[in-house]
Amino acid sequence: MADETPILINDLLHLTDDELNGDTYRVRLTFKWGNDEDSDPIARYRRDPEDALAHLLYYRSKSAFKVGQRVIGMTKIGGSLWLLTRIVEIVGITDNEKGEKAYQSRDVAQYRGYFGRVIVRYSNPKGAQTEVRKPSAIFPNIEVHEVRATGFGDEGFPGYANVTISWAKLKEIVDRRYESWHTALRNMKGIYLIVDTSTGSAYVGKADGSQMMWARWASYAKSRHGGNVELKKFEAADIEKHFQWSILEVMDEKTQDDYVNKRESWWKDALSTRGAGGLNRN
Repeated sequence: MADETPILINDLLHLTDDELNGDTYRVRLTFKWGNDEDSDPIARYRRDPEDALAHLLYYRSKSAFKVGQRVIGMTKIGGSLWLLTRIVEIVGITDNEKGEKAYQSRDVAQYRGYFGRVIVRYSNPKGAQTEVRKPSAIFPNIEVHEVRATGFGDEGFPGYANVTISWAKLKEIVDRRYESWHTALRNMKGIYLIVDTSTGSAYVGKADGSQMMWARWASYAKSRHGGNVELKKFEAADIEKHFQWSILEVMDEKTQDDYVNKRESWWKDALSTRGAGGLNRN
């Protein structure tokens, strides 16, 4: 017979008795995300996990945390379910021009694999609205409901033939290092297509042995133009708004780079990206 003993949050985090009862850790509960009561917290988290950190450590007139404390962020996502969004350590506190406390933090690396993946069940006592609590006060009542295989933003790699993503999505994938995408692209060479959706102009590029597909696309997430001469002519805001990335062809890591070059040239000819209206210079 299966053991139905509830798995509690500390079965994952393994805080010691001193950490549960002392000043090292605090739990920060976010009951509502922003002023819009109808705001979907999961949609917001998918769009920008840093938004969750902003709500975790928003400005206050009085210090809620001390330097050296670790803050466990839980955001209510509906009913008695909460999402473990972040666990950070406070590394600095400054005052802004209004005299409010601004917190500087860094992730507690040992728990990073749980961020955005652990859903817990916690029934907050009626009338209890304190946002910052000691772990010992609530951990015994927090059960693990689900540990997702991937974070909420990573909905799974769709397959090479089905990739069409905006710059914003590309940056999200790279910044959060979605495992399904990283696994699919890190060891693959290939040919990709970038399209300016406002004009229809296109650029054909390659990912060869010097970078592979993941590293090549990561350069676009960082610089927007990826070092391409023609793309450097565009304003960053235009690339962010109008450009999209697709995969035309993939090859495994053993494929010779000469073959990759030939396939890149073929695709440029096939899609006429070297002529008028195209974004390839050669």
